[in-house]
Amino acid sequence: MPSLTRAALRSPRLAMGLLTALTLLLAAGIPRLETDVGYRAFLGADHPVVRTFDEFLARFGGGLPVAVAWGCTDAAPCRSVFDPVSLQMAARVARTLEATRGVSRVHGPGTSELLMPIAEGFAVRHFVVSGEVAADREALAQRALQDPLWIGTLVSRDGRVGAILLELASSDGADSVHVFEVLERALAPWRSQGFDFHLVGGPVDFVFAAAELREANARLVPLVAVAVSGVVWLMFGSLLGVAYTLGTMGVAVLWTLGLLGWLGWEQNTITQTLAPLVLVVGSCNGIHLLARYAAETADSGGATRALRERALERGADDVGGPCAVAALTTAAGLASFSTSGLESFVRFGAIAAAGVVFALLLSFTLLPLLLARLPAGSLPGEPATDAWQRALARLVDFADRRRVPILAASAAAALLCGFGATRLSVDVRFEDLYGEQSRIVQSVRFFEQHLRRPETIEIELVLPAGERAVTPAAIAQIEDLAGFLPTLEGLGAVHSVLEPLAWAHRLVRDDDPAFQRPGDTRGQNAQLLALLSLDDPHRLAPWITLDQNRVRLSAEASKVPQDVLRATISAIEQRLATQLPEGWSATLTGAGAVIRALVDEVQRTQLSSFATAAVVVVILVGVFLRSASHALLAMIPTALPVVLTLGTMGLLGIALDIGTSMVAAVVIGIAIDDTVHLLSQYRRRRERGLGVAPAIREAVPHVGRALITTSVALALGFLALLSSPWGSIASFGVVAAIAILAALAADLLVLPALLFSATRRRESHA
Repeated sequence: MPSLTRAALRSPRLAMGLLTALTLLLAAGIPRLETDVGYRAFLGADHPVVRTFDEFLARFGGGLPVAVAWGCTDAAPCRSVFDPVSLQMAARVARTLEATRGVSRVHGPGTSELLMPIAEGFAVRHFVVSGEVAADREALAQRALQDPLWIGTLVSRDGRVGAILLELASSDGADSVHVFEVLERALAPWRSQGFDFHLVGGPVDFVFAAAELREANARLVPLVAVAVSGVVWLMFGSLLGVAYTLGTMGVAVLWTLGLLGWLGWEQNTITQTLAPLVLVVGSCNGIHLLARYAAETADSGGATRALRERALERGADDVGGPCAVAALTTAAGLASFSTSGLESFVRFGAIAAAGVVFALLLSFTLLPLLLARLPAGSLPGEPATDAWQRALARLVDFADRRRVPILAASAAAALLCGFGATRLSVDVRFEDLYGEQSRIVQSVRFFEQHLRRPETIEIELVLPAGERAVTPAAIAQIEDLAGFLPTLEGLGAVHSVLEPLAWAHRLVRDDDPAFQRPGDTRGQNAQLLALLSLDDPHRLAPWITLDQNRVRLSAEASKVPQDVLRATISAIEQRLATQLPEGWSATLTGAGAVIRALVDEVQRTQLSSFATAAVVVVILVGVFLRSASHALLAMIPTALPVVLTLGTMGLLGIALDIGTSMVAAVVIGIAIDDTVHLLSQYRRRRERGLGVAPAIREAVPHVGRALITTSVALALGFLALLSSPWGSIASFGVVAAIAILAALAADLLVLPALLFSATRRRESHA
């Protein structure tokens, strides 16, 4: 890093030209950025769970629902779902969606089939035909409110809430975004007439969340910049210094996002945090250089540009090596997500690590070029520097005098919290993930209150070759499983081929409710299925294959906490493994199963990334300090804050979520930075012949001001994530901020106490 700084300062025009060219080149990648949403964005299109889900969707054309609900009240344009204006709206929106890429089928009150009993069996009717509402709509409405295929799915029991249900053809995020955009355009003119729509479903959740995060980022990045700027200004009192440091990090963010675009990697809900992360973490290198530059100009003056450049070179000599190692350890912590089974985590880790390296390079090239232009006296002089050194010297004295209580308390806390960390679990409550005030949560609440549960768990049953699902024995097995599923927490009604089969049986038996069940023989059921398919061969395609060998069961599911979801799915898997007849097989899929797999991958990522990051960090620090013992020593104040933070969460029963599960690997890479800077200065003084105690007494005041500034800036930057609408990201910010401040305390108290204790022990044995 010092060589880069010297080269930049000695050839400023060439350096600025190269940096400008790189900036323009990478910035050209930003227009190529696209956004991906949905399950593929998290797990990747090639994940086995996603492939299974897509195969299921292709076979049945259903299993990934999106629903639009609206209410009819005295203040709304309609008082009943079956009012002409409501039916016309539903019909027009449905027709638009039927022609939309990515939609396999659409059901709604205006266009869906309604089976009406007649002397010959039943007739298929619609509320809206060729744009006109049926003249006998009131009679049809009475029938719809009795039809189990309509109640809870297309209309509420009181007829005041309606819904249009779309089935998506695949889990492709681009299709989800396209469908969402078409849907919003189709609803817009009706909103202007007073309709209030509520959209639910996994694809909608992801699209809504991405939009909310983009909006939040527009507020978050300036908020982070203000937080970091405030800390830098309070510590150094230079508005230009603040502007140059933040401007340099802005270029690093631009490079990072541009690289993301050139790689063709889509943005998702995880990578939305890249800009604030690179801005906050990258600023640390600039703050260290700024601190040393302030100290050097206080000692030697900076009246001329030549003096300022020499001060910058000396500052780069002093902090360049530690900053490089600190950046590499941070990058290693982020890159450790390469061990994850989640494609989103792998890509986030790789691009965030690149962003940290970009920030390092710019901190020792672009920032020195800018700082060299600072007018003389723009940074605080010797009195301010001396005040910092006196305060830090007193802190070192305290660590020496109270070393035994400090170490004893740290050891006790580590043991207790180490036990607590073993009790940690990954859990995600729907409300915590998105936030109670999110449009997603509010829409789901409305939908559950008036209609059905918004998610599904899907099961595909495969019978032995040659067997058919219409036999009484097969139907009994399907009925048994359909009766078992609603007994599990979080599950509701189960939909399958049995519903249309039972309803058709009733209609052909003079609409007698006693016959609302499947037929008694294979022949009866085969006839009923043929009758249902007579005018529409695809009517039963969502529920049974043409050869009648495969059957779909769709269980309505609430958005329950992940521990409940895992327990429910485990119970289903156990039931399928032990209760199905010989030769039958089953596939469990749907949104619930995909989310369970996602959470399991998060748990595995938490363990593998932390272990990988810890090993790589120890190796990097050991190589830099040329001492294995110092590398292991550095891990004590680095790992201690992580253990204390996560252990406390475990003891208090606070579960990790998708955001906070990343905190261990991220923080261990960041927290080691302060330790590296402190031990680097300590090692230099030891090499000059100073003893352990004098070396640590000089090292802490030398770098303490920068350590405090960077840690406070990092903490405030992460705390700014509290403004995110996603509870998961906000939680990550809080946990990371607490761990970083704890790491600062460990570096300024625990590390000196360890070194002083080692000195006293050697002296006592001498």
